[in-house]
Amino acid sequence: MKQRFDLFAICLLIFAAILVTAMATDPKGFSVRDWQPLMAAFVALAAASLAYHAAMAKLDHDREVLAEERRRKALAVCLRLRFGAGAQKHDIDNLAFRIRPLNHATFQRDIAADTLIVRSQPAIEEAWENVDLFPADLALALHNMQLGRSNYELFKERYADQRWTLKPGEALPSELHRAHEAFSLWGQNSEQCIKQLLEFVRTELRRPV
Repeated sequence: MKQRFDLFAICLLIFAAILVTAMATDPKGFSVRDWQPLMAAFVALAAASLAYHAAMAKLDHDREVLAEERRRKALAVCLRLRFGAGAQKHDIDNLAFRIRPLNHATFQRDIAADTLIVRSQPAIEEAWENVDLFPADLALALHNMQLGRSNYELFKERYADQRWTLKPGEALPSELHRAHEAFSLWGQNSEQCIKQLLEFVRTELRRPV
């Protein structure tokens, strides 16, 4: 705060030096009236300086308040995202397990597309809508996770009423094989997003307020 009044202090010092010099040079001829315009100018300058610094102090305070509010919002969104991403990954892992390749299976498998469900997580949608709150690496991880959701919805739309019956030892159809690879990647991206998320939260909690 002291640095903000440097200009004001310098002006006062210069003004005082001028007055002292004038009085020392011509003590009898010195008249305050002759110096009134200069004095008024210095007073106006000092008032403008004080007003400027007061405005800047308020601006800095508002910035600090806004930054703290943004930080708190980001942490709240992250905590909800951690829960949602964890629940989603559980569904993805279960889905990938159900359509995993079993070329040497001794039993018949029946797979219906309408039973392959990954529940929608509002916390993930909320985080995606507020992706600007996150650093670039976490935003990219969230983006990759959302790509998995998009691929899943395309699969569900294309094979909405499809049912597959796999006889013992029968290989996966090509569409299920591709789906298994895509869902496995989705699970990996979800895990990576959770790791990035936890690192971001730890960093923010260690940051001084």
